[in-house]
Amino acid sequence: MIFGDFEYSVNENNEIIIYKYLGENSFVSVPESIDGKIVTEIGDGAFRNKRCITDLILPKGLKIIGNYAFCECRGLKEVSLPEGLLEAGGHAFYNCRNLEKMEIPTTIEFIADGFIKNCEVLKEVYVITDGRLGSAIAGFLINITNEIEVTFVKQNMKFLLPEYDYEYVANAPAKIFVTLTHGSGEFFRRAIESKGFDYKFYDENFKRAVLSEKKITSVKMALCRIMYPYRLDEKYKESYINFIKENIADVVSYACEKDDILIIEKIDENGCFNNENISEAIEEAAKSTNSEISAYIMDIKLSRFGRKKKTFDL
Repeated sequence: MIFGDFEYSVNENNEIIIYKYLGENSFVSVPESIDGKIVTEIGDGAFRNKRCITDLILPKGLKIIGNYAFCECRGLKEVSLPEGLLEAGGHAFYNCRNLEKMEIPTTIEFIADGFIKNCEVLKEVYVITDGRLGSAIAGFLINITNEIEVTFVKQNMKFLLPEYDYEYVANAPAKIFVTLTHGSGEFFRRAIESKGFDYKFYDENFKRAVLSEKKITSVKMALCRIMYPYRLDEKYKESYINFIKENIADVVSYACEKDDILIIEKIDENGCFNNENISEAIEEAAKSTNSEISAYIMDIKLSRFGRKKKTFDL
């Protein structure tokens, strides 16, 4: 049966399965229902190789996404999986190489292997949760090896997980392979549990990232926790603030690169500018030619720290 650009069938529960998309549109909205019957499933390979698709809206009643359903949809940059989704098939978004952002609900009970394999630029995941993650979402997040920014939507909580990688080194005499892990990302993913996120574990080990990761990674981790301080203990908050103070030039440079004045406003609210680092911050902002951020920091200097008094030797 055909409805618009969709081939479909009706299952034994009188629900619709979309098993093939026939169109070539860049914007695709999968229907909520057909002939009064709710669309609950995207069948295996239904949108496979549809590289034309750049924007996708999935139906609210969707329960199952089949194997290879959106495989090779290389035009997709973001996708929002609806709350109530229960199952995501193997290699469902395989080779979606431009996929940068995904919203995923904790209603999912099963995520098969290769779900986002080769989605190498995925950098933002939004989790619809009341705090609990469940084993499927926990496993999904742990297995993303990219540097990833995770947002818990309902808690207004955001944190960054560093990247990590595995290397298998052969020990010829013993005829075994030894696994070496590169990067602290695997360690920080230990904070992810099915019952929820271990904020204390993440925060108390921030020093590990400072010692082992690139400066910019530690900067982004600190900023996430300061800007979204959900369950942030005061002693850990102080350590993040001290790190930002000591690395103010890198922080300002990052804010200018992102053109995000909110970063500057938030670190200012938390007392990260002082008489010792304000000039360094101004110099860094001036390098970027970001006039808004430069003006903001200059105003802090003039209103709060004043001008340096010149002294003359007699």
